[in-house]
Amino acid sequence: MGELTLIFALACFAFSPTALAVTPAGDGDYPKQNSAEGDGALFSLMLGADNTAMGFDALDSNTTGPDNAPASRNWTPTSSLNTARFLHTATLLQDGKVLVAGGSGITGISASAELYDPASGTWTATGSLNNARLFHTATLLQSGMVLAAGGVDSNLNPSASAELGHGHP
Repeated sequence: MGELTLIFALACFAFSPTALAVTPAGDGDYPKQNSAEGDGALFSLMLGADNTAMGFDALDSNTTGPDNAPASRNWTPTSSLNTARFLHTATLLQDGKVLVAGGSGITGISASAELYDPASGTWTATGSLNNARLFHTATLLQSGMVLAAGGVDSNLNPSASAELGHGHP
């Protein structure tokens, strides 16, 4: 019984660099949306007619307004992250790209970061965090900078450190 439990526990934490994207069905009454789902949270990037980012909406199954239309849940593969990771952050940037930073992977707690470009569907390595961290927060500031704060450091100690970055190579 103990071996079976251990195998199940390991299977729950399998690493995968796979990313999926979903485009909700639309009737033209609201801007085109690109959505992604991770850890049970569905979010949506609204794009204008010129394909520029217009905003960010959390889709709520209890909301039926045009800005929060239910997603079709038709997932299609996109390119894989460069580094398999979990317990990282994903921050939607002003230009519509997504910055993924930190987390943990096969080699341990990471400081690496990469950008997802929805226009090309590709991931690009970008400048690393100064400190490896997981369970941290990453917040887009009005200046366009991203504030990474707190979390757990590479020694598994709570961290009070914070750092600013812009997410571009």
